[in-house]
Amino acid sequence: MLQAIEAVIHPDGTVHLLENLKVTQPTRVILTLLPGKLSELPHSIWAARKGDVAAVLALLKSPRYQQRPAGNPAAMEETIRENRDAWGDE
Repeated sequence: MLQAIEAVIHPDGTVHLLENLKVTQPTRVILTLLPGKLSELPHSIWAARKGDVAAVLALLKSPRYQQRPAGNPAAMEETIRENRDAWGDE
């Protein structure tokens, strides 16, 4: 079974996995280099460590997060219903 995870490869050749990965034996991989610089990505998740509580707290206190537009609960429920019905499980 193919599995894809995010990672960053550094100029010295080291690879930093951005997700937990457990393998029980040596495993073949294919490394795909993506275009663009890390700074061009929409979120700084590439630089964040999974489970970094300080980073989450900083995000919650940030002006960008505090000033985010509120969602419309009725529209969200409608979108969820449409997606649920799109499967066609009749």
